[in-house]
Amino acid sequence: MAVPHDEVERVKVPVGCMEMLREEAIAVATVMRQNTRFALTSRVKGEHELLKGVTDILRGRDLTEEEAVAPFIAVMVSSETTGSMTGAALAATTRLVDSRAVSSQLALQQLLQAVVSCQFEETDRSDDELVIMQMLEAVTAVVTSPQGTALGSECLVHTVETLVRLLAEPRCSTLLRHAAFASLGKMLRRIFTDLRALPHAEEDDKQGVALAMSPSVTARPLSADIP
Repeated sequence: MAVPHDEVERVKVPVGCMEMLREEAIAVATVMRQNTRFALTSRVKGEHELLKGVTDILRGRDLTEEEAVAPFIAVMVSSETTGSMTGAALAATTRLVDSRAVSSQLALQQLLQAVVSCQFEETDRSDDELVIMQMLEAVTAVVTSPQGTALGSECLVHTVETLVRLLAEPRCSTLLRHAAFASLGKMLRRIFTDLRALPHAEEDDKQGVALAMSPSVTARPLSADIP
């Protein structure tokens, strides 16, 4: 279930992380300006809306985490951006999550939804797979973060389903398949580790032990199932 926006406290980006946020914005803006479409727009009509959103971070002060990730999310989900732009935005947000510059439940949820929905112009297959690997890194960073498993079951299930579909994709290279499998494993380990920490988990374990020790349960040797 999605986190209700009006019930979640909006967290400010830590002051000590603002410089890092600006550096990531500069890195993404630099990649965007290397594209003819965005470079020409800057000279003739002013900055493209997507580029302006990123550069506005440089002038921003006292930003909330949602405000900080919004320009990067816009780049990820736009059909106008290239793979290199999407990859730059993914790499930037991954570093922000890893450094705890972005750690609030709402910002992480918005980020996770954007990553699994990101778009970019397809070019060379190897370059496209590199972007997908950056998507995997971003997803893994969010889900394995301290607030990752509190993002709601729907969000997490959708993310896991996305990775499972990727694993089933026949055109997926061996390298990408291994990366997806590794990311899925890290996420599932984190999810199930947190599940065992819930109050009902200990009671379930006790019930399982009691059932196993019950006289009514007859053990069968493994060899009995082997033809």
